[in-house]
Amino acid sequence: MDQGGIISISNVEAFSIVTAGFVFLLERGKRRQQENLEAMEVVLACQQADVRFSEARNQALERLSDSGLWLDGLNLSGAELEGLQAPHGRWRGVALNNSILRHACLRDADLQGCDLREADLRNADLQHADLRDADLRDADLRGADLRHANLGGSRREGARLEGALITEAPNLSVEAGPADAS
Repeated sequence: MDQGGIISISNVEAFSIVTAGFVFLLERGKRRQQENLEAMEVVLACQQADVRFSEARNQALERLSDSGLWLDGLNLSGAELEGLQAPHGRWRGVALNNSILRHACLRDADLQGCDLREADLRNADLQHADLRDADLRDADLRGADLRHANLGGSRREGARLEGALITEAPNLSVEAGPADAS
């Protein structure tokens, strides 16, 4: 210990802990960026290999969506994404035709212009989702929650809506199929 008592083992330890915490916080952004890059590599590798089901891809999509990254234009045609949790995500123009999205949570998601032809969206949470100009032809939306979803300009010919919650869903026409408006 020095004469004034300023430099002591406990002060050095405290300073080291504070410095380590500061460095950790500075590096956090870099680690998150690296994790997001790795997640996107998983998604793209599955896309290239035409993988139908991959738990790693589903987790990567959830991570990217949760990070607020835009996933616009991805091709996830035929993918098994059952139970996917991607609320608030931006998925504009994503190809999800023939995909399985049963029990998926896409609440408040931006799905403008998505290709959801023949997608299985049974019991999916699509509350407040933006489905403007989406292609929902022949999609299975039985039991889906579409309350407050924006369906303006969407194509819904042949879509199955039995048991779907559609209260206050704008522009829902009778041609789309029977629906439970409760």
